[in-house]
Amino acid sequence: MTLDSTREVIGTALDTAPSVTGTALPPMVPFVGSAWPLVSELERGPGNCFMAEWRVICVIGADERSAALAFSDYADELLEAVEQVLYVQTIRPAVLPAQLGNLYCLEMIGVSQ
Repeated sequence: MTLDSTREVIGTALDTAPSVTGTALPPMVPFVGSAWPLVSELERGPGNCFMAEWRVICVIGADERSAALAFSDYADELLEAVEQVLYVQTIRPAVLPAQLGNLYCLEMIGVSQ
């Protein structure tokens, strides 16, 4: 599977989470519930194939308090949505700088082949 097709599959899987609008590419204007995958790195694995590490970003709050309260629910929903297409290794809070102020996010790190 190519990176582009894997990105599409992950974006489609994200869109199945109830509180999420999943897309294959970052939205022009992210909002609470926007989620998208980004390639984090490619690492050579066995048999000369590359393992892709993906970052999934999901905006979960416009302020730190609302994001902290929503973190667990979004983590559960997103993990369930992508479990068939991505082996998730890490879920953590993140901050996405934006023109009108920071967006508070959940970041998942996972691998695909």
